[in-house]
Amino acid sequence: MVTTVILGTVFVGTMYPTPEGVYGWLPYLFLSYLSAGALIVWRRKKVETA
Repeated sequence: MVTTVILGTVFVGTMYPTPEGVYGWLPYLFLSYLSAGALIVWRRKKVETA
């Protein structure tokens, strides 16, 4: 639990304030990549238990 809070704090620190230029959308690209990976893992676990 503590690790999740620390990871969340670090992630929010990279998202806000948003940097200028190209670096402004890179955190959102990383967020979508991370979300896609979490979704894949979640779906695989759901299929294994069904």
